[in-house]
Amino acid sequence: MTAAVYRDWSCLPGDLILIMMRALAIPDMLRAGAICVSWRAACIGVRRVRFPITDSSPCLLFSCAADDADTATVYSVSTGAAWTSRLPPCSLQERLPHGPLALRISTYLAYLSCNPAAGSACAVLLVHQCSGLLYFAHVGDDQWTDITRSASLPVDNFFHGAVYNKNDGLFYVLHESGCVYALDLNGPSPPVVRAILSGRGVATRLLPEFSWGDIILAPWGDILHVWRSKRRRPGACDPLDDPEAYTDSILLFKVDVDDQKLVNMNDGDLRDHALFLGFNASMCLPTKDFPGLKPNCAYVTNESWRQDFLTKFGFQDVGIWNFETKILEGLGNVQSDHPWLNWPSPIWITPSLSR
Repeated sequence: MTAAVYRDWSCLPGDLILIMMRALAIPDMLRAGAICVSWRAACIGVRRVRFPITDSSPCLLFSCAADDADTATVYSVSTGAAWTSRLPPCSLQERLPHGPLALRISTYLAYLSCNPAAGSACAVLLVHQCSGLLYFAHVGDDQWTDITRSASLPVDNFFHGAVYNKNDGLFYVLHESGCVYALDLNGPSPPVVRAILSGRGVATRLLPEFSWGDIILAPWGDILHVWRSKRRRPGACDPLDDPEAYTDSILLFKVDVDDQKLVNMNDGDLRDHALFLGFNASMCLPTKDFPGLKPNCAYVTNESWRQDFLTKFGFQDVGIWNFETKILEGLGNVQSDHPWLNWPSPIWITPSLSR
């Protein structure tokens, strides 16, 4: 039999291209799709199988009991589809004395003001939850600036998270005490820091001693203050020490920047949006753009880094909080069909194959 002769790689039969595409790593597969029209079509076909994403809604990323050490399972709450994805190698792992665990503990949460392609106009805020310190830099800077010490911010507790408001050009950070600070990182160092909320206010009277806070910028411009508490078993001294503690209450407030107070919100005030709360940055998304999501609910995972490590191998607090019934509902059949490990905790990600 005479071997077929092809002018170049672009003329290979479609079935051979598909076989090759399925064997490629994700970055290589996406690059291959840009070679020519036929390879682009093959790449789209393989993507539909390997990554059944129909929209840009958040997905749950977790370690499944059946996964290899270098793979993770991704679950789309919008479509109910699940698939595995190979994780990129960690270049820092070999330089850390305790391997990947030390890397996870040392992780900072990074918040950007805009696309890094904007150059020095892009500011990056780092929140180190373990030490309670804040740092910032602009693209092109030689070093990070310590905001916490230079601006005399409290260092006895922790910062839970931050958001950037492009409408006024300010970062807003939430302290464990309930204080909210506005940071202007556009000018010279040290940055301008202003306290716009002195504490939890009405939330202090409604929540138990332990709760975890989130700060979220709603699409309509309001800054949301979300406080989440957990129920502990009888006899457990602290939910942080209880591996079976689960979400018992979520309270929702709006930050009134002008009057510097919290305003209580009802479930209808979410305007048919859904909240995503977890270990990484939280989000507020319109459900009209994602028909598979429930409106006026909060999709939750474990979000306290302290509980994640103090109750390692404990209960994974994952579900959908119904603000109307005040009940934590299950997240479909994902846990039974793809049982996750007890550690590390599942997190929300927003996968994108466009870049």
